[in-house]
Parts: sequence; structure tokens; C-alpha cells
Amino acid sequence: MAHSIAKATLGLTRPNQIDHPNISIAAKEIDLLEWKGDILAVGATEVDMIKDENSNFKNLILQKLDSQLGGLLSEASSEEDFTGKAGRSTVLRLPNLNLKKVCLIGLGSATSATTAYHSLGEAVAAAAKSAQASNVAIILASSAELSTESKLNVASAIATGSVLGTYEDNRFKSESKRGTLKFVDILGLGTGPEIEKKLKNAEDVCSGIIFGKELVNAPANVLTPGVLAEEAKRIASEHSDVLSATILDVEQCKELKMGSYLGVAAASANPPHFIHLCYRPPGGEVKTKLALVGKGLTFDSGGYNIKTGPGCSIEHMKFDMGGSAAVLGAAKALGQIKPTGVEVHFIVAACENMISGTGMRPGDIVTASNGKTIEVNNTDAEGRLTLADALVYACNQGLEKIIDLATLTRACVVALGPSIAGVFTPSDDLANEVLAASEVSGEKLWRMPLEESYWEFMKSGVADMVNTGSRQGGSITAALFLKQFVDEKVQWMHIDMSGPVRNNKKKTATGFAQLDQLHLCSYESSHSGSIEASLENIRNGPVQFRPELTELLRQNRHDLNPRFTNAATFFLRFRHISVTFAVFVFLWIAAYFFFITSITENTALQVTISPNTTPNGNLLNSKQHCIHGLRQDLHVDRILFRGRSLIPVSCEVVNDNVDGLCPNSSRYPIFAEFMLPRAVRLIEPPAQD
Repeated sequence: MAHSIAKATLGLTRPNQIDHPNISIAAKEIDLLEWKGDILAVGATEVDMIKDENSNFKNLILQKLDSQLGGLLSEASSEEDFTGKAGRSTVLRLPNLNLKKVCLIGLGSATSATTAYHSLGEAVAAAAKSAQASNVAIILASSAELSTESKLNVASAIATGSVLGTYEDNRFKSESKRGTLKFVDILGLGTGPEIEKKLKNAEDVCSGIIFGKELVNAPANVLTPGVLAEEAKRIASEHSDVLSATILDVEQCKELKMGSYLGVAAASANPPHFIHLCYRPPGGEVKTKLALVGKGLTFDSGGYNIKTGPGCSIEHMKFDMGGSAAVLGAAKALGQIKPTGVEVHFIVAACENMISGTGMRPGDIVTASNGKTIEVNNTDAEGRLTLADALVYACNQGLEKIIDLATLTRACVVALGPSIAGVFTPSDDLANEVLAASEVSGEKLWRMPLEESYWEFMKSGVADMVNTGSRQGGSITAALFLKQFVDEKVQWMHIDMSGPVRNNKKKTATGFAQLDQLHLCSYESSHSGSIEASLENIRNGPVQFRPELTELLRQNRHDLNPRFTNAATFFLRFRHISVTFAVFVFLWIAAYFFFITSITENTALQVTISPNTTPNGNLLNSKQHCIHGLRQDLHVDRILFRGRSLIPVSCEVVNDNVDGLCPNSSRYPIFAEFMLPRAVRLIEPPAQD
């Protein structure tokens, strides 16, 4: 059964110019040379491209395909010096066969279950566009090595990348070329109801992301607060079985004493609209209630502190509602996917920040709906004023978790660049859940500190607070401001997505943050346990342990030396298990090694944290021992130090030979970017024997 991305007409623009992808995506099992179409795309890692001494591929799929093509694949890869590096590709033309071209696409140094495969789908879409192809097939050279669960997630990522890579927003162009890609066949990852469901979910996710992109891309003269509210109501009406909509007008907002939000909206000729969508799961059973709050400034002039001068980017201020677009796009996707067990509230305080005689002035004092007063020392710090009342409103819904998404500060872009969003939260559990979701989605998040001492910068002489602090630490003080409007009993997170909301090269919206929200909602819909249960189920890497090794590790997971249990704890997360090892506190300056008591006497795996990258020169070393006699390469999936990592480090895994220390054992790196906390994952698999 194939799934098609249906065309959906947005009310905010001319229907005849909407060009949504209409692609049929199907999972098939068929001999490669029997497949008929334009392009057969083969995703290959650097390891897949390794050849033996006779220049033959070691990888079985590449070996078979090369044999069927009479060695042409090996010859072409050698001539083009194609080694499987990410971003590289090579094309082999086959005019006399059922398929016209074979395209090798590099996946780099092996892969997490999302990012590389999403990029593979996008690369195939680009190749199809260049060749004006309508029918493509995609296969992974390493597909036979994937677990069943990983195959499902890989298929979903490829499908999502293919659709989003095909989409172009041509609504406002007088002429546009429509994409030719119509059929995408995913080969070698299985068939049946499970993968069909994954592909259907990918269709729904893409629908939500495209909807969100079109909201952000629409100019402010088209997408007003009123139009945004109408789009929200339309989403709810299309999925009325699970979604309901409440739109508050100015008078209703006044009744709720939303003085902070209304102060921002006061100058605009377009009245504000406070949007509240609620997703209630089919069946009615609710395990978790959470809110997704999006900043909804459909245009931001800066107010009386108007944006002026080079680099002010006032022409890009239609992007200032990127948080609300992500939230409403996620609502659309959830309305189609219909997960059970989770109730989600989507909240947007939509308005414009303009200049007029009725507008808010620098020095004005406004009162938020929780009674706190704010001295407005900068009218261009308006987003936090609208979010203040939105967060109070969300807390009044009786929720357990609240996540706000906002293009809030330029300071966050300065700190993290254009591709990474900053995460601020006092909750380690919520941080771990969302950061784990980001690794599945491939969207880049980085946890930032909530330095309470910086609140000194936000104090006012005449009100409870000002709305901006000093130039230093601007993204932190903005998050501390928002924290004043959240109930302490609620787990809260602020995501500053100012950088990744826009693709500066393509000059269009990215659809950032929707995948993170959907992965988090997916987890919440099926789990109510601890964060460790969360990480175990939300992370879906391609590696899976042999059952006998998993069981032995589980049986011995509590055999720890009691002297070390109060020192430090690392969670070395293997596939489907969580093993806790106590380690000794590392000494100041001295290069002192400490180790965990082994469950056998044979060292199989050593995780080394290099002293060269630590700011104070400390050396931290730990050894994890494995079971003698089982030939099993261990893959470290996650390291946490008491729920967080305190220093930037680099790691590498050595001595993976279970027979003990071996000078010739393979050595391969682990990705290790740490920041309160970060995850550790392999970027290169062990070399083949």
C-alpha cells in the first residue's frame, strides 16, 4: 500500500499557486535490477564502501549489485573517488536496463537513526529534481544489519526527507516549476502493516511541517493575527474528533487581565487574537497533560525602540511567529496521527508589535495576568511580554509540563549560531526527555544555564521587574523573565529558536522544532515512567545487542563496589538496556585513573575522556568490563554524569575485543559534545573483521 502526501489548501493564500508534494511512498521487497524506474539510490556509509585487496566490495548488497552490473559500480566509485562521505554522490547511467541510473549517496561515518537518513531522502529528492525523474527507489547498503525497529525508523526518516526535500513554497511567484517526483519506493526495509503505519505517520508529520513553513513564509500583509487564528480554527474543524479551538478577543483578554500581552498589541490596526487549541486523545484516557506555547508576533517593528540600521533584519520580522507556526503545525500533525494517552494544549498569543499613538512607550508599566508588574525599558523585547500572559494562561489549565518555543533573542544566535536552538529549564528530567527527542528528530538543541544571579540585571526601581537586562547573557535573562510567570509545580522549558527558524541560504522557513514536539508527544502518549524509561524507548539507533549479552548484563547490573556508589555515576546506555556503574571521584591536576568493579576480569571496553580538552587539565578515565567468551562489539549510546555533564570532553572507545586487552583491537570515535547534559553516540561503527 502506498501513501500519498495530499494537497491541502491554506486559506491564507491563492489556491492555484499552492504546490504541495503529491508523492506516493511505498515499502517494497524486490530484486534491485528487477525494479523499474528512473533512479535507484543507494545510501552507503564510509564503512560500506570498504573494498578488499581485489577491489571488491565487502558489503554484501554493494557486492551483489556490482556483480549484476558487471563491475561498473566498483569502477565508477573508484573513478569518482567516492568513499561514502556525507554530502558526496556519484551517478552511474544504465540506458539498457529497467532502471536508468544508479546513484550512490554518501551517509558519512555511520549514523544515528534519523539525521543521515533524513538527509538521504533530501538528497534523493534533489537528484530527482535535477534529472526530472518521477520514479525513484532507495535502498541502504547496510539495511540487512538493522534491527526490525530500526528499519521502521529509518524508513520514516527517508520518507520525511524525500517529501520535505521535494517541497518548494511557490505561492507568491508568478511562475513556478512543479516537481516531477511522484513515486518513492523504499527497498530492503521490509513490508507489512508496521512499516505502512510508519510511512503514514511520516505523511502526517510532513503535512504539519509544510503547514508550519507556509505560515512562517507568508508575509505580514497576508498573515495577520486574525488570519492565524482562522487557520487554527480550520485545523480544529478538520480534526474535530480530537481537536477543539478557543479564540479569545481583546475584551476576553481584558477580562483575564492580560495587560502584558495587550500592551504589545495596542499599537496595531490588526487586533490581537489569543489562540488555544486542545488535543484530547481518542478513548479519553489521559496519562499526561502538557502545553506547547508558541510566540506569535506576525510582525515585529520593534515598537518605539524601532529596528533600524544595518543588520537589524526588520525585513525578516515575519519570521517572529516561527514558534507559533511550529506549535500549530504540530497540532495539525497530531490531529492526523491521533496518539493516545496524552492531552496537549497549543497556545499562541498572536499580535503585531507596531508604532502608533496608542502604542506602548519605553518606561510604561504593564501588569501581567498573574499580577506581576513589568517596567518596559525596551519595546523591542516584546515577545517575552506576550509569552508572560500565555504561560500564566497555560498554568491555569492544570498541566504537568509546559514548553514554550520562541524566536526570542539575537543573543542566542550569537551564542549558538544559526543552526542550534537554546534550551532553558530548571528540570533535568524534562531536559533529558527533550534532548533525547532531538537526537531522534535530528533537530539541534543545546541546554543553556539558568543563572539565577543574573536576575539582578532584571530588577526595576518602580516595578517588579524590567523586560530587558544588560547586553551580557541576554538569552539567559530572557529565560529568567519567562520563569517568573510559571507555577513552580509545573515542569517548564523555554526553547529559543531564533537561529534555526530560517534557512539563510534558501531564505525560507525551516519548519524547525515540530519534529521535537511530535517525538516528545509520542513518548508522553505511551509512557508514564521515569526518564530512564523515556530514553530507552525514545532513542532508536541502528544497533541492537545479542540477547544473551543483554541478559547477562542485566543480571549483573547491580554488582557494583559499594565504596564507589556515592561518588559518581555514569549511565552507559546500550541498546535496550541501562547499566549503572559507580566510578571514583577524579583527582585535581594529577592524571589519576579510576575504574568500575568488573562483572568479569576481562576488559572489553574502555571509555576515555581526554585531558587535552578539559578546561582545567583533569584526566577522567573509566573502564567498563564485559563478559568473557562472547564476541560482541559494544556500542556506547549515552553517558550522563549525575544527570548532566559538567565539562566539555572528547571520547573514544578502545579495546572492544572481549578476549581482553589486545594491541590490534579496533579503535573508533564517539561523538561527545557535552553541555548540561548532552548525549554520546557513535559516529563510526567498528571496522569489519
